[in-house]
Amino acid sequence: MSAFDDFLYIQQQHTDTERFLRQLKEEMRVTKQEYLGLYSPALEWLLQCIAHGSSEALEGIIEKYKQSRNAVVLNHIISSFHPSYVATHALSLTALIREADAEAYPKHQLYRTLGINLVLGSPPRDQVLPILNDVWRVVKKFTNVDEYITVAEVFIEYPLKHCSQKEVNILLSDIMAHVSQDKAYERLQPQLQSIVFKVLSNFHDFEVLIAMDSFLPMLDLFTGEHQVQVARALLEAFTSKANIHDTTSDPLIISTVLGMAKILHDSMNTLSFQDEVRQVTHLLISFIRRVDFGRDVEKQLNFYVDCRAALGNFDQVKQRLVLGVCSLAMKTLQLVKGKHNKKTSAFVRACMAYCYITTPSMEDVFTRLHLYLVSASVSLMNQSLTQAESFLKASITLVQEVPPMLEVDNQVRSTEEQLVVYLQDFLSLLVVVPGHADHGPLYLVKGLLKVVREYPWEKGTTGKLRVLSSTIPLFSAYYQTELPYHVDKVEANDTLYYDDSDFKAEVVTLINSVIEEVLEDVAKAQGDPDPAMQKKLARVALDLFNLTVSGAELTPKSATLAVNLFTLAKKNGADAAYLRSSITYVEGLKGKLPPELAKKLRTL
Repeated sequence: MSAFDDFLYIQQQHTDTERFLRQLKEEMRVTKQEYLGLYSPALEWLLQCIAHGSSEALEGIIEKYKQSRNAVVLNHIISSFHPSYVATHALSLTALIREADAEAYPKHQLYRTLGINLVLGSPPRDQVLPILNDVWRVVKKFTNVDEYITVAEVFIEYPLKHCSQKEVNILLSDIMAHVSQDKAYERLQPQLQSIVFKVLSNFHDFEVLIAMDSFLPMLDLFTGEHQVQVARALLEAFTSKANIHDTTSDPLIISTVLGMAKILHDSMNTLSFQDEVRQVTHLLISFIRRVDFGRDVEKQLNFYVDCRAALGNFDQVKQRLVLGVCSLAMKTLQLVKGKHNKKTSAFVRACMAYCYITTPSMEDVFTRLHLYLVSASVSLMNQSLTQAESFLKASITLVQEVPPMLEVDNQVRSTEEQLVVYLQDFLSLLVVVPGHADHGPLYLVKGLLKVVREYPWEKGTTGKLRVLSSTIPLFSAYYQTELPYHVDKVEANDTLYYDDSDFKAEVVTLINSVIEEVLEDVAKAQGDPDPAMQKKLARVALDLFNLTVSGAELTPKSATLAVNLFTLAKKNGADAAYLRSSITYVEGLKGKLPPELAKKLRTL
């Protein structure tokens, strides 16, 4: 403390004489402010030592300061003591700042230092507004906008943490008034960006935030990269974990956030890093999920249309939009309890038209395929048969465009497994799809078979055989008098072609042709010396065996086919557990022939 007293005495003796000040200016060409600034490191160290030993010494230090009136000393007093003590004495400090020597140290820096401590500390509740009023009564009169924004950038957090929305709005209005003069905001973008960031980090209720008449106009002040950063911060705040379960239907909020989303979306280009694109895409999708108009499905669809127009450069965003529209169609079906009227039918058709238009614009072929299949399913459930057929035909056509190899994560990989799984899902949907009055009951599956046969399957693989084998359960279901599952209010082939002998004869013909083709291809592949290929053939043969014993009536002819398939599978090294379970399944079948067949299989 004695060292501090000595400093105040010596400094006062030097700087208070006109002769010394004139010498500084004329001979040394140093201003008083620059000269006193040289003492800052030592002064800061002294005061931090005093504050560390006893923060209660603040009142005594202030009294000593009053004798010198050195603004540099005041600044270090405020910055050195703990924020809680500074906040407690804030009113007396504001009075000292008003009377401080601006020539020795700028007042805006003193207010800035005070503001930092007030944000970190908590002033007495009854002094919160008086402190703000006392400070801003002086600051708002600053004519230098750079000095003003230096204080405002720090002090904006004070009302955010200690006051109400009203005070925040008033302060933002005052900031707008100052930075709008002579378009000062054009060179104050970093400071304004910092202010907006602080507002967003402290406001979690977007309805209240957007309702403030000074916040939205401030967003319009930003340009270039600062505008992009503000847009990103606003989206991050809107989609933050604190609000993850909240949804909104407020048109002003949606319009504002969508505008920011478009700015962020448009900032991405071919030079953007993949990780950055991924993060932006995640933000855009999170924003879309947060908008929910409840039962007003028409507004929801209009929102999706606006999003497609504004945010249509990313496949994942468009995928989310298509899935959202499909969900909207199902929600409509739920609202009408499965009974569409003229208006809701037209709305669902509009939803499906949205999906049909949007899906082809995506680059990833498998994304398009899966969306076509989902859209077809939704169309069927909403009794929109024409659109369901359109989606299915588009899928069949698109299968031809699937490349045998794709680059994934910088590695070239085969697409066979993905394609096979997709086509199996596709066939499961065809079970409930009704035939066409003009093209026949099986025109879709025939078209698919044609595409599968013409597709350039990779050599040494069994993708084609697996897909062809997967059509057998479909044909078996068609042959039954009743399908295993149905779609409500959609008449499937078991109703449309009930007891139609021509239909059943065509199904049998297709089954026989598929089995013959699979057996021919298996026989051709028997000469492949690759052991891995022989294992794959064994699996195909055993799968076909199980399809035969489970889906066909066991006759001497079909039993002979089953034995031959089982023999082929075992010869080529099929999985032993799979072989045993297949025999066990046959033993559980009813009738006279299954036990004999099982006995025969065990002797092979």
